[in-house]
Amino acid sequence: SGDTDIFAEVIFEQMEDLKTFLEEELRLEGILGTIVTIVIGPYKRCPWTGL
Repeated sequence: SGDTDIFAEVIFEQMEDLKTFLEEELRLEGILGTIVTIVIGPYKRCPWTGL
């Protein structure tokens, strides 16, 4: 935990897309580190997004 914690849920069609996101999009000034959890299991609709 740091000064700010952000929880985000993202869906990628390909693992390569996830890799690109983690290596390029999350490299922002001030972000010292990230924790990524990959959940592989039955698809459930997200109550927030409806996806």
